[in-house]
Amino acid sequence: MLTALSLVRAYRTSTTLELIVLGAFAYAALYCFSATVLTNSGYLPTGLMVLGLLYNAFLCFPNAAFHASSAQHTSINALKTFIQIVCIWALSLVAVPYILLDAFGTASLPKLSSGSVVGAILFLNCSMLGLISSFFLVRDGDGTPLPLDQTNSLVNSRPYQYVCNPMAIAGIGQGDYPPDFAPG
Repeated sequence: MLTALSLVRAYRTSTTLELIVLGAFAYAALYCFSATVLTNSGYLPTGLMVLGLLYNAFLCFPNAAFHASSAQHTSINALKTFIQIVCIWALSLVAVPYILLDAFGTASLPKLSSGSVVGAILFLNCSMLGLISSFFLVRDGDGTPLPLDQTNSLVNSRPYQYVCNPMAIAGIGQGDYPPDFAPG
């Protein structure tokens, strides 16, 4: 039923239909969450349902999600950016990979080799690119990298002079791993 309503909504604009689909996603996501809590399993499907719920909430209320930063001082934007970086890196670089590796029984520390040293150097360089890009967004854009609290002006200094989205390059580089890290 949820899939059918989503398909209808894709071709027909109706606020009532959007809210019905959002409610159905909320029900399914809460059901998955409670099943995960009760059984201590099923983290990946629950995470996907929550992402679907957030996406549908964005479709229903697009203007409520993204806005320009209203902070009066650069230090406030810097603090918000620091909190964002810690949360996003902890989730995407530590928690999610650990949960996936643990689910398949392959969670272990990598062996020290030339590939892991090269991987660590590339990871640190990509992390530094992400931090530098964030710095220029805060300083020159008067906002934060997160679209929920975006910059007030276009940033075209330093890394943004050469690439449109250096933070995307940094994130892809951080998520890549050398063959020594590959499970199995």
